[in-house]
Amino acid sequence: AIPLSELADATADFSDARAIGSGGCATVYRADGLPSLRGQPKQLVVKRLSARGAQEAHELQQEVKILSRVSHAHLLPLLGYCLDATAPCLVHPIAVGGNLEDRLLRTPAGLARLSLLGCHDPPPLPWRGGGG
Repeated sequence: AIPLSELADATADFSDARAIGSGGCATVYRADGLPSLRGQPKQLVVKRLSARGAQEAHELQQEVKILSRVSHAHLLPLLGYCLDATAPCLVHPIAVGGNLEDRLLRTPAGLARLSLLGCHDPPPLPWRGGGG
């Protein structure tokens, strides 16, 4: 686990100037290298989750266990975490080429691929609950 103080130092105390994205339950910050992660990329992101209750904290612990074991070309590896109750955080390498939204919606190729979703020739048979 990485101490919250180290993550705060790497993100300039989670300053708005370091924020690169946010959603309903987290804000993502650009971070400079962490002493706890020597040998890892210098450019990192820290996903700071909103404070959670006991059940959500347990679910986050389970998520950390799973993310620590999985490896796939389409997933950013989990490099570290902080399970501080006031500011749980996940640490990942920075995504080259932007986030998923950037890749899907902000390029002509991404828009073309997205426009094909749900398009079939011939169209699929309708499903009406009873087999047709």
